[in-house]
Amino acid sequence: ALLGFAAGVMIAASVWSLIVPALEAAEGGAVPSWLPVGAGFLGGMFLLLAIDHFTPQLHVGSDEPEGPASTLKKPTMMLAALAIHNLPEGMAVGVVLAGFLAGTLCGAVEPLGAAIMVAITGLVTPLLPVVLAFAAGAMMYVVTEELIPQTQQGHHTNIGTIGVAFGFVLMMVLDVALG
Repeated sequence: ALLGFAAGVMIAASVWSLIVPALEAAEGGAVPSWLPVGAGFLGGMFLLLAIDHFTPQLHVGSDEPEGPASTLKKPTMMLAALAIHNLPEGMAVGVVLAGFLAGTLCGAVEPLGAAIMVAITGLVTPLLPVVLAFAAGAMMYVVTEELIPQTQQGHHTNIGTIGVAFGFVLMMVLDVALG
């Protein structure tokens, strides 16, 4: 239920806090607003896919590592997996800090993602729609690669699906109601 809830929150945050503002920021540009937003979203997804593919990692509850063969010990590979999947959250925070002057504290690698996005956004403000969508794509990669599949393992998988719904609605209400 909690994994599903987290997935729902991340999906809603991707839509309401990143994609919708990206589309709004891209309106009136030289190209249709969906073009830079779609490109940014896919860029975020593919960057995380590449990092996932080329970094040795071990996921919680698994004994079989992912990525290239490595001599790294299990704890190091598990930390790599956590770092990879926390990076997009930091990117989202960085985009929020750079574009909307608000944000929250997150996990240990998230400041790195935030710093990257603050630096990029500060240098190329016209690319804000792409950067917002990039963070959304990276978050959606984590949701679809890690969270949702884990909610569907074992018995009573409907609980994870219900968690997604409640997480999405809560984040949507908070984002829309609080601006």
